[in-house]
Amino acid sequence: MRQVDAVVVGQGLAGTCLAWRIWLAGRSVRVIDPCETSTASRIAAGLMTPITGRRFTVLPEWPALWLTANDFYRDLEVRTGTMFLHVESSRRVFQSPDERAAWEERRFTSDGSPTAIFCDDWSAMVRASFGGFTMSPAARLDVARFLDVSRETFRASGQLVETWLDPNEIEPSRDGCRLPSLGLSTRDVFFCEGAAGRENPWFPKLPWLPAKGEILTVALPGLALEETLHGGIWISPQADGVYRVGATFDPERLDSTPTAKGRADLLAKLARLVDAPAEVLAHDAAIRPAMSNQQPVIRRHTDWPGLWLFNGLGARGSLLAPTWSARLVDQLAEPEARTVAARRPRRLTELAHQILREQVPRGTSVIDATAGNGHDTLALAEIVGPDGQVLAIDIQPAAVMATRSRIANSGHGNVTVVEGDHAEMARWLPPEWQGRVAAVVFNLGYLPGGDHSRLTRSESTIMALEAAACQLAPEGVITVLAYPGHAGGADELSAVEAWLRKLDGTYTWNHHEGAPGRSVSPVLFVIRRTN
Repeated sequence: MRQVDAVVVGQGLAGTCLAWRIWLAGRSVRVIDPCETSTASRIAAGLMTPITGRRFTVLPEWPALWLTANDFYRDLEVRTGTMFLHVESSRRVFQSPDERAAWEERRFTSDGSPTAIFCDDWSAMVRASFGGFTMSPAARLDVARFLDVSRETFRASGQLVETWLDPNEIEPSRDGCRLPSLGLSTRDVFFCEGAAGRENPWFPKLPWLPAKGEILTVALPGLALEETLHGGIWISPQADGVYRVGATFDPERLDSTPTAKGRADLLAKLARLVDAPAEVLAHDAAIRPAMSNQQPVIRRHTDWPGLWLFNGLGARGSLLAPTWSARLVDQLAEPEARTVAARRPRRLTELAHQILREQVPRGTSVIDATAGNGHDTLALAEIVGPDGQVLAIDIQPAAVMATRSRIANSGHGNVTVVEGDHAEMARWLPPEWQGRVAAVVFNLGYLPGGDHSRLTRSESTIMALEAAACQLAPEGVITVLAYPGHAGGADELSAVEAWLRKLDGTYTWNHHEGAPGRSVSPVLFVIRRTN
């Protein structure tokens, strides 16, 4: 009987995110799933917005949930070479003067938490007589693609078992669980079965409040939406004039059969929101797994510690799954946890931070040339300490906002964040920094969570590297993390390598590959000034 660290039953959003978390923590995992094509996760819209519901509720945990989800999905995009997270603002249309008045009373502001900006600039085809507002950041996860590429990754690595598992077959003990029909034994079994979890014999009498949801895929000729539109329903752009429209809510008829009533209701609401003839291309239905308190459930069996339940993510599963799966892995509290963590392969970002900690003295001045979401900026602030100084630069306003928010939440007061081109970094340096910068950090590519069409480019990157080298102090260090897996990334990597080969004897450099032998593997370059 083969021994594995964990078995995940169900490859919906919850199970897929959990399986990734377990695997990336250095543990062996098997995912058990019959690979059905019609599930709530597979037809989910994958929308992530900071403001929800008729009362315009701002999710109080939104900043942390969003940062975790963004980082998680972006990391998996790099690992799989596939894009499935689309970061784009969302708009909400007021349905009545009362809705507009209710929103104005809430006085949403931008304070590092989600922003909502009043908007009266609408397409002529959008019926927005009372106005509305824009939410940013917001995002859409292509859930089906995320699940498909994860499935193929699990299959290729031997971690997917394509079958249905009867929970009654599991033989739990105080030390773990046996699955005789699959020839497996494991320490932990995680049930992530979605709505099917209502029949799980190990976890009865949970406060289930499932609901059937129906979604249409439609063609809307002439409508050119670039962002998701909310107003009684949501309309989410896909490609080439095709949109998904949803969703109904029916807690009574709990089946996966599309209905004429559901179709008619969605089309009627669609007609009230946009002035465009709709051609229905597809009609799907599934059961959303949710609890009466609208909160996900992480539960360990009271008698058998190897049995776990992870369920109830509901309509916000794409946003919640990364955070809650991480919390579940943290709860495992294995005695050998430190040993497992120690043997987990380091990511290149972690390696870069370790190199910086070893080489950069406290109290020095450093630059984050591509601030992004502020992870490297925060690491630099901690490395140089309160007596040091950090300058963070990014050309995108969204990155500047994200970095300022992260630094504000951390309490560090030694960071200056500016919006601008990193190739012009010298213009923001105080005179006393000239030629005395202890470290410069580059993380190339697109902004995680931002517009993928806005990338660092070879020309500006080389100019920025030249500027960094000129400002570097003796024994200073430059780290450059390059990603050849995205469009233009291979050319940028080649340009960096060509620039490095032309450096004179004042500098030395080496490199580390994330996955040696793979052409799309990220590469970390470390450049040191010798004198």
